[in-house]
Amino acid sequence: MNPLSVPKINDRFPSCIALKLHFIESQLVSSLPEIEVNLTLQFSGEQELDLPASKLDAVLQKLGVKGGKIKFGICRGKLKLKLVNCKMPLEKTALYDEFKTSMELEVQEETGSEGQIGWTAGGTLGSNPSATGTGTVGVKLSDKTTQKLKSAAWQVHKTGGEFDPQWQFENKTEQAILRGLLQQELLGAIEGDAMPYDCEATFEASPDDVRLTWGEVMWTKDITRTKLAVIERAIALKCIKPQLKQPMSEVRWQHG
Repeated sequence: MNPLSVPKINDRFPSCIALKLHFIESQLVSSLPEIEVNLTLQFSGEQELDLPASKLDAVLQKLGVKGGKIKFGICRGKLKLKLVNCKMPLEKTALYDEFKTSMELEVQEETGSEGQIGWTAGGTLGSNPSATGTGTVGVKLSDKTTQKLKSAAWQVHKTGGEFDPQWQFENKTEQAILRGLLQQELLGAIEGDAMPYDCEATFEASPDDVRLTWGEVMWTKDITRTKLAVIERAIALKCIKPQLKQPMSEVRWQHG
C-alpha cells in the first residue's frame, strides 16, 4: 500500500478538537484505485477563549459578567465527508459504533429471603379483669444488595449515504465532555469511476454541544447556581456560537 498526497488541514480549535485523515492506496477497482481512509481524532476541553469586557454582549453585561477567560470542550459533534467522483460503499465502511467505553451502573435489588422476629404476649388487657387475650408482635427483615454492572456505551453512530457518510460522536460517560484519542482508526475504503477523487471532511458542533470546563470570569458577587447556569448558556450562545458557523475542523484532499 502506498501513501498518497497529504491533505490540507484547518483546525480552528486545535485544543478542543484536532482532526486528521490519512489516505492509503490499497488496490485497483476497474483500473481505478481503492483508497483506505483512516481517522485520527483528538478531543479535549483545553480550548481557551478571551472575553474582553469591551466586546461583551449586552446580555452578558446585564447578567453581571465583566470579562475574563474561559476554556471549553464539546459533548457531541459530527464528522461529515463529502465525496466527489468517488464513494464509500456501505459494505466497505469500517467504523460502525465501535468507539465505546464501559460504564458501571449501580443496581439495588431486594432478595427473596425474609426473616421475622416475634413473640407471643398473654395477660390482662385494660382495666377489666375478665378481658384477657394473646397477640403476636413481630418485625420483618429483608435483605437488599447493591450490584455494579458494566454496560457498553457507544460514543459514535454512523449515518449518511455512500457519497456523504457521517459519524455522530457523543459523550455517554460521566464526563461532561468528549475526551480521548482515536489514532488512525479505519473509517472505510473509497472507490470511484473517474478521476480526480475529491474528499472534503468537516467536523461541526452547535452551541448546545459546548461545555465550559474552566474559567477566570469576573462577575458580580451575588451569584446563584441558577444564574451561573444562565451565564454559561449566554457565553456559549453569545461568544462561542458565532465562531461555530464555520466547521471546527476541515480537511481537503484530492487524488488524480
